[in-house]
Amino acid sequence: MLFRSSGSNVRSGCTCNTDYVGTIAASHYSSSGYTGSCTYDACPAGTTGAWSSGCFCPEGQYGDYEGTQQVTSHSGYCTQTPAPANAYWDTSANKAFCSSGYQVTGQSNGLRELTNGVGIVIGTCFATPCSYATSFSTNGAQYIKDGCSPSYGYGGSISVSDSAPGYSGSYSLLSCPANSDGTHLRQGGCTCDAGYVGTIGWSNGAVTGSCAAVPCPVYSSGSNVPQGCTCNAGYSGAVTAQVSSTSNEVVDYGADGCTGSCGRCAGDCDYDSDCEGNLLCFQRDGNNDQIVPGCANTGYVTSSSDHDYCYDPNEMWSKVGDGYCQTGGDVSAGDASVEACQAQCDASATCMYISAKGDGSSNVDCMLYHSTSECAGANGGSLVDGLPYVTYSRPTEMSTTGYTSTCTFVACPDNTSGNSVVDGCPCHAGYANNNGNTVTGTSSSPFFTPADGCLDINECDPEPCAVQENGQPAQCDNNVNAFYCHCDPNHYGSTCAETHVDCTADRNTELCSFGACFEVVRTVEGDAAYGCTCDAGYYSMPSDVACDQPVNCPAHSSGTNVALGCTCDVGYSGGLNVVGARDNVIVATTTSPYYTGVCQPDPCVSDPSVEYMDAAASACEDTISGATCAITCNYGFARSSVATCSTGQWNSPTCEVTNTAGALRYCNQIGRAHV
Repeated sequence: MLFRSSGSNVRSGCTCNTDYVGTIAASHYSSSGYTGSCTYDACPAGTTGAWSSGCFCPEGQYGDYEGTQQVTSHSGYCTQTPAPANAYWDTSANKAFCSSGYQVTGQSNGLRELTNGVGIVIGTCFATPCSYATSFSTNGAQYIKDGCSPSYGYGGSISVSDSAPGYSGSYSLLSCPANSDGTHLRQGGCTCDAGYVGTIGWSNGAVTGSCAAVPCPVYSSGSNVPQGCTCNAGYSGAVTAQVSSTSNEVVDYGADGCTGSCGRCAGDCDYDSDCEGNLLCFQRDGNNDQIVPGCANTGYVTSSSDHDYCYDPNEMWSKVGDGYCQTGGDVSAGDASVEACQAQCDASATCMYISAKGDGSSNVDCMLYHSTSECAGANGGSLVDGLPYVTYSRPTEMSTTGYTSTCTFVACPDNTSGNSVVDGCPCHAGYANNNGNTVTGTSSSPFFTPADGCLDINECDPEPCAVQENGQPAQCDNNVNAFYCHCDPNHYGSTCAETHVDCTADRNTELCSFGACFEVVRTVEGDAAYGCTCDAGYYSMPSDVACDQPVNCPAHSSGTNVALGCTCDVGYSGGLNVVGARDNVIVATTTSPYYTGVCQPDPCVSDPSVEYMDAAASACEDTISGATCAITCNYGFARSSVATCSTGQWNSPTCEVTNTAGALRYCNQIGRAHV
């Protein structure tokens, strides 16, 4: 068998192996006995692989037809795969990518590669819309490559990027400018801080306008209202910075332009859910002249189908009543009259609503609101009796100037004469001060000096009142030609020099029983204050200072109480492990537990008396109470138990016969000893 061929032998026939071509024939003339050979059958140029497993073009090229990389004939060749529209081939990576500003169709993550793992184009490209980058764009349906525009109240930039997700940058809410209150222009709007006025708006992604400090008003001086203004000398009152009313400009995104993202004064909204946060949709009900609360009076879309706008409900009118129109009366008096509002009806072509104060003022206190179908004389402005109406009250008016001022002339104070401190006020006879006995104007409260005006001659100087428990003289009130001392609870008298005494000898037993009364400083006006030192053997309860509680005799003693004496019980004494005295062991004291001494149990000073006990061999003398002693019986006897000592007395053990012969011998010995 030849190399690269298979078969039994050349004579029987040999066949070239897989991926090899050629013929092998037997030959009488060849030294090898055959002619021919088998050579490797390579794939076409530009492809890889083998015919047995397939010949394939590299990534980014296709073979027999688009969509496959395989070449199936020797005449086959590889063709570069064309990039789809808005895409290009990266020849170094041999991959197709969407162009900048485009991404793979059906993806929203900025994916741009169009080829699969074997270089086959598997998708198309589409331009990335602005809405993929942000939900706060006025042209979300347009493309980032063409430029995106921020919504009202937003700023920033968004541009095309070759890196995922296909764009860079973002839009963010614009903060309120300096000297204004509010988090963002779009959400809730911006209001100039107290003492500042101005108009705040938005244009092309930037906040417009500013808040300027208000100069100090007439009759006051200072840099400006925010930094503080002081009423001139001789004027009382104050200049107070206030928040000025600020209307936010109206922004219209077209019919149904709000889808949950509209800020304050933006529209067109249809439902409350079209507005951000706590904002609501103000339905203008076909009245093109109706102004949305908190919004400017211009900028609304006027058409047969008016647009509605988001507003802050805290600035909305509050309903206060309803009824029917009647002629005569005054709206400000609350008599349900519409007559005072008729002059305003001409301003409203539909008479949808009419606002007026009722007293000719430009400020609006009420609003009359009724339907167009019930409004008589729409063009002439005539309102007739019997039309239904609803009245509303407006929120508290904010300042239009950024401040309020109450600087007014200060009149002469008490005990002086004259009209105004600006001109000077002399003290009345009998009164004086340290300003030449005259009160003059100043620019700080109380807007004149001295601040206490003209005073009566001070009888409290020098100090007439005695020193009290706090180490200071009693408070002295200076009255006209007199004084009054405010004594503390422990003193009395015109100068508070007398001290209350609650412990007297005749009341000692009444107050303290078995104790000695001592004085305590009074802390409550009119309440006696004292303490008791108890005699030995007595104490007082926590709720009463009287020493009326005797201490009972302690354990193992008897008697009336410890103060009257206690005697130790039989079997107990004052000795410890010795027999002591039984009297005067318990001694009354003045500290808890109000006695000393303990009655101890007596010891057994001698051996127990037991018949047939061997006294010489039993050592039980001076056994302490509670202890035991093992007695020794005579020969022929055994003890029944050990002897136990208890308060000087033994229990009764016995010596029992255990050996009759031994016991008889003992008894005989005892008998002979007595003969």
